Amino acid sequence: MSKKDTKSSNGTMNLSEISTIRDILMGQQIGEFQSEINKLHERIDELEQQLAKKSEALSKSAEEKETQIKDLIENKISTVHQKLETRVENLDTKLVSNSQNDKEIIGKLLSELGQKLMNSK
Repeated sequence: MSKKDTKSSNGTMNLSEISTIRDILMGQQIGEFQSEINKLHERIDELEQQLAKKSEALSKSAEEKETQIKDLIENKISTVHQKLETRVENLDTKLVSNSQNDKEIIGKLLSELGQKLMNSK
């Protein structure tokens, strides 16, 4: 090769010659770096898959807990509602009973008042 063939028109080496020299000097190290990079990519993929599985499991667990809490709250509300209805019914019964008793007492008092008024003439 003549000097003109190895250098470009401006006096520098062409790209293929630089690549060849780089491969000669750094070829093994570049291969090792590429191997390490490939291993890191594989590890990242594994970790992403593990993260996706754990995220899915966590989401499912959260949904189950939400359902359990919802059921518990509904049961508590139902229990409180039933107790409240029972107490309201008991109060209604007492109110009716007391009202009837009050009517009887008022009736007796009015009757006595009427008797006293009749006797006082």
